[in-house]
Amino acid sequence: MDSIKYNSNKKMRLFSKSQFNKNIKQQLESLDNVMENNAASSITLPSIQSPSIVESHGSCTIENNDFNSANVLSQPETPENNKVFVSSVPKFNTPEILLDSDSLIENSKIPISDQLQEWAIRNKITHVALGELLLILKQMPDLKNLPKDPRTFLQTPRKTILRDIKPGKYYHFGLENSLIYMLEKIEVCNIPNIINVAINIDGLPLSDSSLSQVYPILCLITNIDILLPSNIFCVGIYHGYDKPFDFNDLLEEFVNEAVKLTLNGINIRNKYFSFKISMLLFDAVAKASILKIKGHSGYSSCTKCTQEGEYFDHVVFLDIHFTKRTDDDFLNQSDPDHHTGHTILRRIPNIGLVTDVPLDYMHLICLGVVKKLLVNTWCYGRPPHKLQSRIVDKISDSLLNFTKYIPHEFVRRPRPIKEAKRYKATELRQFLLYTGLVVLENNLEKNKFEHFLTLHVAVRILLCDTLMQTMTDYAEKLLIHFVLSSKCIYGPQILSHNFHNLLHISDDARKYGNLNLFSNFSSENYLQKIKKLLRTHNNVLSQIVRRLSEEKTLYTLPTQKITAGNFSLEKEHNSGILVENTSDPQFKEVIFSNFKLRLNLQDSCCKLKCNSIIEISNFAYCKILKQAVVIGKKYDSVHDLYKKPLCSSIIGIYVVDNLSEYFSYWPISNIYQKLIRLPYKKGFVVMPLLHTDQ
Repeated sequence: MDSIKYNSNKKMRLFSKSQFNKNIKQQLESLDNVMENNAASSITLPSIQSPSIVESHGSCTIENNDFNSANVLSQPETPENNKVFVSSVPKFNTPEILLDSDSLIENSKIPISDQLQEWAIRNKITHVALGELLLILKQMPDLKNLPKDPRTFLQTPRKTILRDIKPGKYYHFGLENSLIYMLEKIEVCNIPNIINVAINIDGLPLSDSSLSQVYPILCLITNIDILLPSNIFCVGIYHGYDKPFDFNDLLEEFVNEAVKLTLNGINIRNKYFSFKISMLLFDAVAKASILKIKGHSGYSSCTKCTQEGEYFDHVVFLDIHFTKRTDDDFLNQSDPDHHTGHTILRRIPNIGLVTDVPLDYMHLICLGVVKKLLVNTWCYGRPPHKLQSRIVDKISDSLLNFTKYIPHEFVRRPRPIKEAKRYKATELRQFLLYTGLVVLENNLEKNKFEHFLTLHVAVRILLCDTLMQTMTDYAEKLLIHFVLSSKCIYGPQILSHNFHNLLHISDDARKYGNLNLFSNFSSENYLQKIKKLLRTHNNVLSQIVRRLSEEKTLYTLPTQKITAGNFSLEKEHNSGILVENTSDPQFKEVIFSNFKLRLNLQDSCCKLKCNSIIEISNFAYCKILKQAVVIGKKYDSVHDLYKKPLCSSIIGIYVVDNLSEYFSYWPISNIYQKLIRLPYKKGFVVMPLLHTDQ
């Protein structure tokens, strides 16, 4: 397509406006013809058949197999009991609904006006630019009914009614209306009898140069997995240049609706469903303001126990023995030193303001404990705990060397620890769970390194459903040991509010499941989305309300996630390694329910159900097994990385080397976990990417 230059300045105009519009019209018509021709030539592969069981054909070795002028050795492994699950090549059709929120809907049944609307909203097209485009498109006969005004096209609210909440303004979208909007897209049979939601409230600064800030009330549906585009929505939002003077005023409309829904349920397509707020997610600062209790620097600030702090430069909690608070204690205000007033949340039935307010590991552990050690102690602390500059440089170099090995699931790549003051919560999580145990070995004193490993192991256990089934009590003991050791190694002044709450977080894990199920990470992503909605710093709240209202008009359908054990093959190619009994079609990616494997350095390591650890070279089709297989090499040497506080293999962490010289193949259905692989001495440290069990 020839490029067109057009400038609205008359002195610089290369085409007249009518010529420009005419050229655009011609190009759009030619593009429609190309799309019609492409649609007529689509290809469909055979569909998946029901799995069956056949006997394995045993192992074989191929020598001097000529493939692209290369000698490839093959040694297929035989699954246990000589049985493998068989299915045919997966079916691939042109997608009928949008599965990737970053791409356009590829369904000709959806009106072009809806597709254009989605494109404008997802790409944050300004109303001025969209208005100009609409004028051009209206010249096409099939699109002449498009509105001229982008506000009409996007169904933008013309008026935004705001309520005064000192010292700012508040807008209420509505809890019931938002729930109905989300749930009406789903078949009634897929909605559980009780709709469980979590409520999150957190402050978000909008600018570094002013005090402008928002406090959204976010609702997360916790027991439905088939929503598009997200199971998070905004119930109401406050904007001001200071936080609300009284959060009871802010929460009044929300609480009124929550009480009504809890008592009466919610009507979805003439069927009533029960409604329950299963948890309230706040950080320590918001929790104190909303629940009307002492802040985290107070002596009676712990929300889980009655222990009083002591003063060592700041308030610390030295004792590991405590008396737990109860929901009745909170309602009766049995500990008057803990309370500063009465929260309006008391009005909501069937909610415990102690047991249903879990501790958030994003703020507590990542931004709290890990940052305290990494930033305030090792990098920028005081001797004798501050690391020498050469050690800091050495650790930083190691982290930078890991960059090319970090899987695509991680949004951020490792940065030098010199920049640790600016680390985000996701970077601190990455350091605690993955990179820290490799770079700190031999760079920290032995007792400090083992102390860090104690926290690392405990948190990995509490983040893994499989390990939690048998090791939650052990993780709790590790956290108690970590707190006691912190006092011995770094002194009593380190035992702040965050360190103390490590003693309680395992109780929340027992009630709600792994730590990720009640963390603020998903809400934090939504907060950043809100920040990106702004186009100017004038009329901030009205802008946010109108952009969120426009998003509700998107043409979206619910989609079922890939269920555990199933997979989808993507990106067909014909240039990969093939061994005996394997053939086309070949693929570059396989997508499971919670991870993706690719033919690249960072996404090509996995663990099989037989416990073999392999490096992936290709995905292809096996003619004998009649199913898709993964082709790769197995690591022959596998051993523990550490043995204290337990053998690392118990939680799936190994040192591997001696990659086999033979290529082998395994059914893709035998893949168990995706692994992250980091260079270590002459081999690699491999560890499971959490939440990737199949």
